[in-house]
Amino acid sequence: MFLHFNQSLEDVDDPFDPDFLYENLMYVGLAIRGRLFVEERPASPAYTHFHQLFAESPEAGHGGEAGDEGYWLVHIAVQDLERSWGEVEPGVDFNFMVTDPPAISE
Repeated sequence: MFLHFNQSLEDVDDPFDPDFLYENLMYVGLAIRGRLFVEERPASPAYTHFHQLFAESPEAGHGGEAGDEGYWLVHIAVQDLERSWGEVEPGVDFNFMVTDPPAISE
């Protein structure tokens, strides 16, 4: 499980402060470890995004190369959000940074 905030937690004293959570928590989520192959993507369509296990930065970890190890992620919005892919209502965000993985044979 993970929490996805709208900012870095580097300078935050207490990320579990109720006021901070109310203002800054965007998503809760689930992660399944796997590799970047279509055959290893979880069967549920809620797992839209792959993030590499090791990357130079969080931003550099999105997607990757065929066979990279990492996590398939489900992002569940906890509030109404405006994202680059459109408006998101609370619940599973089926459009969260969709990763189209290659097949093992490619």
